[in-house]
Amino acid sequence: MVYCNNLSVVSSLNSGHVQDPLLGSCLRGIWFLAAVHEFEVRACRLASSNNCGVDLLSHWHLSHTFQDEFLSSFGALGLQQVSVPEDFFQLSDTF
Repeated sequence: MVYCNNLSVVSSLNSGHVQDPLLGSCLRGIWFLAAVHEFEVRACRLASSNNCGVDLLSHWHLSHTFQDEFLSSFGALGLQQVSVPEDFFQLSDTF
């Protein structure tokens, strides 16, 4: 089960119908991996208000306000920022 605050993604994952080409490419990759590794993916919508940590992280790059709010809420957990290579985020439509 994948929890997501984006209703379009939830609907597309569950129905198999997608209109956005980039989202379609991403979902084909997920479905390919699911078929190869024999697992099923289902999505459930989770409102941003019920998932504030992830919502703040998804906006991290937009403003220090989001960073400050995240750190004030979750900083006591001893989290450490990690740099991830840019090529981890290269999307491809090869699936």
